[in-house]
Parts: sequence; structure tokens; C-alpha cells
Amino acid sequence: MSTRVTGIGDTVLFQASCKHFHIAGLDLNALAAEVLKDFDPNNRISNNKTLYGAHYEDTYFEYGEQTAKLIDAVSAVADSMGMEVINRIWSQVHHPYESCNLHDHLGGPDMGFVFYVKAPVGAGKLYFDFGPAGTSTVEPIEGMLVVFPAYLKHGVTKNLSNDLRISIAGDFRKKP
Repeated sequence: MSTRVTGIGDTVLFQASCKHFHIAGLDLNALAAEVLKDFDPNNRISNNKTLYGAHYEDTYFEYGEQTAKLIDAVSAVADSMGMEVINRIWSQVHHPYESCNLHDHLGGPDMGFVFYVKAPVGAGKLYFDFGPAGTSTVEPIEGMLVVFPAYLKHGVTKNLSNDLRISIAGDFRKKP
């Protein structure tokens, strides 16, 4: 009797994807002004290490008309995926030479998202770190929304432009 090997199937061990959307109809300059209205780099959530263990340059801001429009658009994307936006959204304002530490969004959400309000050339890329498997990057484009699994470790490379990089982030969870 000869030895015979027959394939019986495959198991996917590692697979992750992020979805990219363009959101039109927002005044990005007005949205940037809403984020920056009361911005104080000394009052970032990251400066309070006891608040949820945060240390990722996040800042809460007062919602304005453009923020409300963004939340409506992001909520429609979440709904199309059988999800909903949870908690409060927040902003990241990176000055030249600032970056965002590697982190994930574990502990409640199923997906994370980031929307690019202001992304000058050289302002840093969103990256996902897969450990020994390497990294993947996303080049930010103003008006782009990126949605990704909350468990993915991600960060932002250093802002090498001479201008601010402004993004708004939050989380989705599956609808009950």
C-alpha cells in the first residue's frame, strides 16, 4: 500500500483588512476650526495617565455643525456594516515631529476608525504592526475615513510636514 496525501481544507490563521471611504460634503477647514477652537496641547487626554490609561495624544473637543455632519456620515457607514458608533469621538492634533504611539482599541469596540481632516504631504502615515509579520501603512488623504478591526495594533508615524496633521477617531461595535 502506497502512502497518499489528500488535502482536506485550509484554516486562515491571520487575516485583517481595513475599509477606506471618502466623505464628501464636509467643510474640512470649518471642521479643523471646530477641533482647534479650544485645543490646548497641555490638556490632551494623554497628559492624564490615570484617565483610562490613555497616552495616545487624544483630545476631546466641542462638536460643531461640521462635526455633527461627520458623525452622521460615520454612523451611516457603521450602520451599513451592522454596527453603531460608541462613546465620544476624539481628535488627534499632531504638530511637526509628533507621532502617535502603537496601541489598540481592545476592551469594548469591534472596530476603530479614523477620519482625516488635515493631512499635508509628509504628515505621517497610519501603520498597523503585525509583529514578526511586518507592518502595513495607509497614506492619509483629507476627507478619507479608515475603518479597521479594534484588535489591530496601530499608530501614526512622525509628522514630517511643517503643518498640523488633524484627524478624528472613534469606535464601532456590533449592534445588539
